[in-house]
Amino acid sequence: MHLPLPEAPHRGYHCAGALFGGVRAGDHLDVTLAARLVLLLDEHEPALVLAPQGLGGHVDHLQVVEAVLLACDPATVAWYRDTPYVIRDPAATPSPRLPTGLREQVVAIDAVLPAKLAASCYASQLGFQFGGGPAARAALTALATSEGRGAPAERLHSATAIANLFSIV
Repeated sequence: MHLPLPEAPHRGYHCAGALFGGVRAGDHLDVTLAARLVLLLDEHEPALVLAPQGLGGHVDHLQVVEAVLLACDPATVAWYRDTPYVIRDPAATPSPRLPTGLREQVVAIDAVLPAKLAASCYASQLGFQFGGGPAARAALTALATSEGRGAPAERLHSATAIANLFSIV
């Protein structure tokens, strides 16, 4: 689901330094997004919310981290490793705002990888981030295979076991 909220360049982050230089004072997208999330959570009652860890420090990802912390029960959140930032720096550390005591869980995605590859790319970012669609699909496939140590997987971090919701590798 896409919400009609402005991306960072439309909130005054006009260069790479600004996009990765921390959230500006006065940028309250996290509060706006948290309010929208609460409405969606009430309407859909999901068993699990997937959210970025904030790897790479992109301000939009950091704002999503804050919004999820404001809106969600920590027991219902699984934090995923942000792409493409984890591809560029596999040792990147999550936002320090993530809850402590999270457990890493490796989730098999072989059954859904084709759909993920078809749906997960921002058309406006394919050239800039990956060098085009085929290169994006190759990079995302390689990442999934690496995360699963040979089988396509995602490494999620969660406060509670999510094995009942996914097939754990």
